[in-house]
Amino acid sequence: MKTIAFLGSGVMGEALATAAVKGLAPDEVLVTDQDRSKAQSLAERLGCGLADGNLAAVRQARYLVLCVKPQYIKGLLAEIAGELSAILAAGEQRILVSIVAGVESEVIWEALGIEPERLSIIRMLPN
Repeated sequence: MKTIAFLGSGVMGEALATAAVKGLAPDEVLVTDQDRSKAQSLAERLGCGLADGNLAAVRQARYLVLCVKPQYIKGLLAEIAGELSAILAAGEQRILVSIVAGVESEVIWEALGIEPERLSIIRMLPN
């Protein structure tokens, strides 16, 4: 089990992943992106892991940092909802960290179809 995965390798995802590999062992960090080559390039530069897509990241890391633009969050949540729900039902714990501006925790829980008692969400707004 990895410590943290960054779902999205844009400017903010890259900045946060870069900081993470300074505080954690790089092999505890995963990155992914809808553009695999972008995530692969970042993983090579940082010496961290490359997840084989968002579902793999959800399976492999305890903390999941959502680093996508607001217009892409619903698609990302729809993609990971089933896998995340199954993981939680199996008794494993995941914690979501969202840097997505303007998207409340309630919207995330609703989109995932997961009750707040089953999934902790940390909202972080870096600038």
